[in-house]
Parts: sequence; structure tokens; C-alpha cells
Amino acid sequence: MYENNFFISSIEKEVNIPNNYFDYIIFIFSIGYNSNLLSTLKNAYKYLNDSGSIIISWTHPFYYCLDIINDKVVVNKSYFKEDSEIITKGSDKIKLVQKNLMISTIINTAKEAGLYVDTLLEEETVLKDDVNGYKSTFWKKRKNNKLP
Repeated sequence: MYENNFFISSIEKEVNIPNNYFDYIIFIFSIGYNSNLLSTLKNAYKYLNDSGSIIISWTHPFYYCLDIINDKVVVNKSYFKEDSEIITKGSDKIKLVQKNLMISTIINTAKEAGLYVDTLLEEETVLKDDVNGYKSTFWKKRKNNKLP
């Protein structure tokens, strides 16, 4: 029988969690919202048990470079420019600072933190223009459908 223990907190700073505690640490659409990627991954590594795994689920960074102008998908910024930007989320328009990170930045920082990459998956995103009433100008099906 397994027991689930969930912790929700800022992982950039040390929290009151024992080292070598978790079997899994899962970043679901959150890795770009931290203020210090190296501290985040070092803490995650410290909290994992010896056979533990970190799973990072994130939008492919190139997607942030795309826009729809005159019904055409265009590249509107450089993939290599890792800027932070303020975005809004949800129907209540919560403002968040998001760092657009290249895949190599995430992998190289993970290595610096003591981690290694076992598997890297890049799958086609299945998008909907309206998810439970939340409409997004970012998540447009045609943006994804017109990519090579």
C-alpha cells in the first residue's frame, strides 16, 4: 500500500522536508515560474531518495516564439532570448512572471545540480481553444497545427 504525501511550496528555498524523502518530484507547467533554476533543481535533487525521479512537464520553449498575425503562424522572437515576461492566467487574470528557458538551459542546469537526463520526450501538443470556459490567445490549435 502506498501513501501519498503532497507538498506545495516554493522549491527555490529550503523547506522543512527531510532529505532523501520523495520517490518523485513533479514539475507540472511550473519550471519556468521559479526565480532561480539552479537552486530549484539542487533542492529537488536533495529531497529525492536514491532511486527517485524528477518529472518536468513544460510547454516546448519554441512555442513561446510563435504568434498568429493575419491568420498566419509567424516566429516573432528568438528562441535564444531567455527573457522573463509577465503573463496572465485564468479567468481572474492572475499575473505571473514566466522565464522562457531553452531546453539546453534546463538540461545543463539539471546536470550542474547533480541530476542526469534519463529520457527526453517531445510530443505533439494537443490543444483546445477553450478549456472549461478558459479561452487563451496563447493556446491556439491553429498555431500548433500549422507548425512543420
